[in-house]
Amino acid sequence: MFKKIALPLTLVAALLGISTTVFSEDTPEQIAVEYRQGAFIITKVHFGQMGAMVKGAKEFNADEFKKNAQTVAAMSQLVMNGFIPGSDKGHDTTAKA
Repeated sequence: MFKKIALPLTLVAALLGISTTVFSEDTPEQIAVEYRQGAFIITKVHFGQMGAMVKGAKEFNADEFKKNAQTVAAMSQLVMNGFIPGSDKGHDTTAKA
């Protein structure tokens, strides 16, 4: 009995693996969108930590503040790599051309 269903199950599993691979291939534009969105999330997290210190919601720590500021500065340089022609349309983005 097992032999009778093993081959069909193997074929279904293989086809599912192939189909997800084919349909999950990202275009350069989609990769750019995801890249810049990731950079913006990182910036938001680190900027938020600095803001909490400035507002007094979190104890001020000069070393931590400096590290967060350095990360924000680095992300500000990297995020521009995520703006390539065509990445402002047809993707999960609100970027303006």
